[in-house]
Amino acid sequence: MARRDGGDARMKHRRRIQIGALVIATMIGLYLASMGGDHQVVGCPVSGLINCESVLSGPGSVTMGIPLALWGALWAATGLLLPGLLRRTWRVRIGWMWAVLGVGGLIWAWTHEILDGHVCLWCSVMQTLIIAAAVPSDIWCFRARRDPFGNTHPAGS
Repeated sequence: MARRDGGDARMKHRRRIQIGALVIATMIGLYLASMGGDHQVVGCPVSGLINCESVLSGPGSVTMGIPLALWGALWAATGLLLPGLLRRTWRVRIGWMWAVLGVGGLIWAWTHEILDGHVCLWCSVMQTLIIAAAVPSDIWCFRARRDPFGNTHPAGS
């Protein structure tokens, strides 16, 4: 049953934004991982504060032998697969873990860039897309929901 306040349309719109952000973040992450700091990244200058090559080849750019950009691409791809693979109750539970890992990755990336003294434009775009993907997620909805019979249920149920 459709909600009177247009909630279904808003949820579909938020999901489209989330899917778009995750697809683009996955592609950028795979591109940056393929560059690996050995090559000049297209569209990113190599002088001054903005230097993708320095960020992608710095000491914090690889975690457990895997480039940080590839971790981001895997996180985004997982976000694309979760809704289709899991039932709603598990999606919310695992979604929290997914979101915490994403925020942890962002904090790691920002710390790495601050300590390195350089900023990667493509990394910043990817980080913005990760935030854009996490915001419309239904795991952030704390508001109680009503079923068609008027009963109130906690968010995520």
